[in-house]
Amino acid sequence: MRHLILLFFIFFGISCYASHTHGGYINYTHLTGNTYEITVHLFQDLNSPAIQRQEIEINFGDNSGADTIFKTAQLPLNNSTFNIAEMVYTTQHTYAGFGRYTISVEDPNRPDNIINFASSINTPVYLRTSLEISPSVNLKNNSPVINSNIVFYSQSGKDLRFNLSAFDSDGDFLTYKLVRPRGTNGVAVSGYSFPSGVSVDQINGEFKWDNPPVNLGFHQFTVEITECRNDRFIATTSIDFMIYNSASNHTSRFISTDTLNRNETGNISYTIQPGDSLELNINYESTDTFTLRLMDGTQRASYNSNGDFKFISRPEDNRCAPYLFIFEADSRAVLEHQTVMIHVIDSNLINCDTICGFNSLSIENRDLTRIRELNIHPNPFTNQTTINLPTNFRVHDFNLFNRLGQRIQVETNITNSKIKISGTNLQAGIYFYRIEGSNRQVYSGKLVAQ
Repeated sequence: MRHLILLFFIFFGISCYASHTHGGYINYTHLTGNTYEITVHLFQDLNSPAIQRQEIEINFGDNSGADTIFKTAQLPLNNSTFNIAEMVYTTQHTYAGFGRYTISVEDPNRPDNIINFASSINTPVYLRTSLEISPSVNLKNNSPVINSNIVFYSQSGKDLRFNLSAFDSDGDFLTYKLVRPRGTNGVAVSGYSFPSGVSVDQINGEFKWDNPPVNLGFHQFTVEITECRNDRFIATTSIDFMIYNSASNHTSRFISTDTLNRNETGNISYTIQPGDSLELNINYESTDTFTLRLMDGTQRASYNSNGDFKFISRPEDNRCAPYLFIFEADSRAVLEHQTVMIHVIDSNLINCDTICGFNSLSIENRDLTRIRELNIHPNPFTNQTTINLPTNFRVHDFNLFNRLGQRIQVETNITNSKIKISGTNLQAGIYFYRIEGSNRQVYSGKLVAQ
């Protein structure tokens, strides 16, 4: 399917370079054997000559060189006033054998005058996702799909909460990290800065921008989503998105959320048994007109105009990864999200407090065996807690991490059957332990300091 696109560039010349790509991502779906369907999503200005292109270059990461991928759809943004559309390019590719591959697209170029990105007009967009085909694990992976608009408005001076609404059909545990965007040859760009007050929640993916500045205009961001399965990082996908910080006199907020259950980090979170149901009321008020919608990966929850939400779980929903339900309020001037996490876990599902979700742990791709929960008492704890190890379990390494993934305690070659952790110097909050034995068995889980 290899084609030359030289004539296209000669025809468009410099104007083709002004593609004004505002964001995008790559996702793939396993078809059969080593064959995958690969889709590139580019969000581009409809005034750009580049939207006329019927093909772009893609690199499959298997040393086969650059290939072409053809446009299959042009989609409008949901309820958006931007003159931007989603260009969808789709192809199929069969890999020759086992390996870890990086699928990438480098496409000129970004809009000019991005507030936090100097010389953005001269910097190409670089998108990538990783794919592993392994003989040792049954890895037939499908990468996440993004359901939210990735070009939208924020309101200057008003805290922003936004979620990419990434849904993974395999039920993999997803984690999120805010990173610098990449440009030519996949190198992290220079002249880029993170605005004050921005962060992303590692577990539910909620992007937060506290008190956006008075600098009106586009701001560029990139989030990396990592998939974790059976305590292994199996794939990472980058998503470029754009926020236009605007001035507005309207006031708006989600209501009926103060009484909802929140975890230690302040996120709305519930745990239910498989087969149980959960009913909530999440509504919105604004001095401007707005629309409400629910983004739901299960496609089984109900949500009406009165703010009534209901989710009925099924026995097969039992898993460690939380289900995310994203409530979106869109006034066409400002977009705002409220994220709800629902864990569907029964008593037979163990070790769900995985630390695999913390990228700073750098867990290598090793086949580590996970076994039953340890006896920890007390937990939560104030002064001290004790981890009681199984008989004949010889610890090789013990590590304790905070929620940021920073290692705060480490011990090696422990010979006794107990590990004692003092709470004297610990701030109240959640901590994660990882214990690896000399026989490559691994325990990991959560501690709560009060």
